[in-house]
Amino acid sequence: MAHVVRRHRRHLLARGNRHPNGADRGVRGVSIMSVLAVLVVVAALATGGWMYLRGGRGTTLPDVIPYKAERGPFRHDVVERGEVESSRNIEVRCEVKSRNSSGIAIIDVVDEGTHVQEGDVLIRFDSSALEQELVQQQIVCNSAEATEVEARNTFESAEIAKKEYIEGTYHQEEQQIQSEVFIAEENLRRAQEYLTYSERLAAKGYVTAQQLEGDRFAVEKARTELDAAKTRLRVLQEYTKVRMLKQLDTDIKSAEAKWKSAQSSFALEKSKLDEIESQIKKCTVQAPQAGQVVYANEQSSRSGSEFIVEPGAMVREQQTVIKLPDPELMQVKTKISESRITNVRQGMPASIRLDAFGDELLKGEVTRVNEYPEPSSWYSSQVKEYAAFVRIDIPGSRIRPGLTSEVTIHVRKIEDALQVPVQAIHEHGAKFYVMVRNGEAWEAREIVMDATNDKFAVISQGLSEGDVVALNPRVLVPHVDLPEISRQSEVAGGVQISSDAPPETPRRRVASGGEGGGGGGGGPGGAGGGGFNPQQIVNTIFANNDADGDGKLSSSEIPAEQAGRMAGADANGDGSVDRQELMQMFQRRAAEGGGQGGPRGPGGQGGPR
Repeated sequence: MAHVVRRHRRHLLARGNRHPNGADRGVRGVSIMSVLAVLVVVAALATGGWMYLRGGRGTTLPDVIPYKAERGPFRHDVVERGEVESSRNIEVRCEVKSRNSSGIAIIDVVDEGTHVQEGDVLIRFDSSALEQELVQQQIVCNSAEATEVEARNTFESAEIAKKEYIEGTYHQEEQQIQSEVFIAEENLRRAQEYLTYSERLAAKGYVTAQQLEGDRFAVEKARTELDAAKTRLRVLQEYTKVRMLKQLDTDIKSAEAKWKSAQSSFALEKSKLDEIESQIKKCTVQAPQAGQVVYANEQSSRSGSEFIVEPGAMVREQQTVIKLPDPELMQVKTKISESRITNVRQGMPASIRLDAFGDELLKGEVTRVNEYPEPSSWYSSQVKEYAAFVRIDIPGSRIRPGLTSEVTIHVRKIEDALQVPVQAIHEHGAKFYVMVRNGEAWEAREIVMDATNDKFAVISQGLSEGDVVALNPRVLVPHVDLPEISRQSEVAGGVQISSDAPPETPRRRVASGGEGGGGGGGGPGGAGGGGFNPQQIVNTIFANNDADGDGKLSSSEIPAEQAGRMAGADANGDGSVDRQELMQMFQRRAAEGGGQGGPRGPGGQGGPR
């Protein structure tokens, strides 16, 4: 600036030397005025440049959005959509056994919403196939019954045959043989007497030798016949009787076994017949109690198929077709994402707004939160949802199952809380900061949050009522003092990675007039190198957390403590984070933090002193 003034002065002096003495006084006056004008312009330019670089007092950055921290009521609510149902339902199921893989068809069904009484017909299933099967089974059952009767008669005949032999046939044969023995003994006695008499006569010469020999033969014949009769009697008593009894016992046992088999077959066929008759009766379903009919329509989240209760629909065995809800015990089933499920607990109060009733609010209470997520289809997002059930305190007769509702679960309520919008919170390392205006400048101030919702965060420490904070703190990150975290441990994906980079010099406080640096000072350094290696961190994270090895981190694979930090990494919004997205996130944070984890880069050229 000085050399400009000197050059201008020399130029004026040179022009003054060329004029004669008569005009010297006028020239001198013009030169003084010109010098003063140049000095004023130079001073104005210098002041404007300094104000631009240093930041003018009383002005604000055009890209900083201020917000005054204030106290007021804080509400942390979880709002989800849900559907009204009864917590106690009488389920009417299909009890007809499926004869094929597709099930049984509905012929007729009572209209949904109908109020029925106990015993009223609700559903009629197609029984034509069962009726045909009943006719065939009756034929089979009759044949089995005939076989059973025949087998029973055979068994009874075998028992009679044994009794007949023991008490009749055997005694008859025994008596006959005993009679033969008696006759043989008598014949032998007579033959012996004839022989004795013949021998006496032969001695006196009255009987010839031939007659005597004939009498002796008659004795031998009678003795032989007696022995034969005795042998037959012994065989009958010792062998024939035993053999016949065994044969008869075998016939009895065989007949008994066949009879029992026929009995079992007949009983089995009869039970099949009874079952078919029972299945035909079950094709007509009656109401077990009075109530209002609600169809048990279903839609599979995995296959995308749906089941609509209507005539012609196929129903499988034990599938619920109709529900008879208890109108005095109504509840709302809602699904809460895994990012907010930890905030919801049993016993929390809730407000319920039914779409059918406009803005009318009903009071309720969370009765149950499922421990496991709801099943999802393969093409749905990776965000898991947990079912929560909210009881309606005063149901009323107007509330019907199936109504769509909006459930507001009141997680926390603070009447007088110091709060700021959540976008004013800046996470640095493992701590949270807000950018607070301090006089004419901005500074980073560490805070402690007590509670937060989707819009506001309650500040318990580090901020006072009336403090002005920036709603876009990231634009001030390169210009405020933040603690260096390059020597701290960087926990990424549950793996601790330390850095040996030297500490960074504190960043300067930025004035509220602009982003330029102070006079003579260097600009903020570039992204640090050395110890902070984003590629190494990304490789370590995927090596320890990519369980399925698909090159992406789903919400279930990201550790819970890192879910908040990686929330902004999903650039394409597909519900998972790949290597490129994670690398870009670390590079952005490194740029915002001036080389987090590594040494500072060279500063920019300072402004004029």
